[in-house]
Amino acid sequence: MNYKKIIIYFVLFLIIFLLGISTGFLIAKNKINIEKDEIYSKCWEKARNQLVKTCKPPMNMDKNFKETNFYGKIVKINKDNKQIIIDPAPLSNGKDNISSLILLVDDNTKIEKIVKKSEEEYKKELDEYHQKYITNKNLKYPLQFSNLSANFDDFLVGQKITVSSKEDIHNKEEVGVNKILINYQ
Repeated sequence: MNYKKIIIYFVLFLIIFLLGISTGFLIAKNKINIEKDEIYSKCWEKARNQLVKTCKPPMNMDKNFKETNFYGKIVKINKDNKQIIIDPAPLSNGKDNISSLILLVDDNTKIEKIVKKSEEEYKKELDEYHQKYITNKNLKYPLQFSNLSANFDDFLVGQKITVSSKEDIHNKEEVGVNKILINYQ
């Protein structure tokens, strides 16, 4: 009978011991995963901040540099006056000191939009390219996007556009525009 009690106690001890080890292992495993996620998040945030800090032009611009090409997001459209208000991206000097800019569109402003070609059209161009490339290695690879002519009615709030202005946009609230390209959305 003593042997039975010893065996029962031993089995109970073994079960409790194994439960303790498995519970400890699960807790440690979860803690390691949480620590990995925290480390990953901290590293990602640090890399992102470093990238934002170094988002500067590749060369030193002289102070008299005229910025006439820029990118922005349409905030408001005034169809009566043919004006578009945009939130421009940071300029080439790396500064984001223009909160909004009014684009004055006139009859001489060229408006285009970037559109994606249909799969059939693009496949056809690729096939033609591969056939001609055998004999002419200087061919340009076909692009999946093309520029189409557009008009003022094609603008929508929220679209991203690339602009070529008539004058430098530094310290301006409004500028005349030569060309606007509606980026592929």
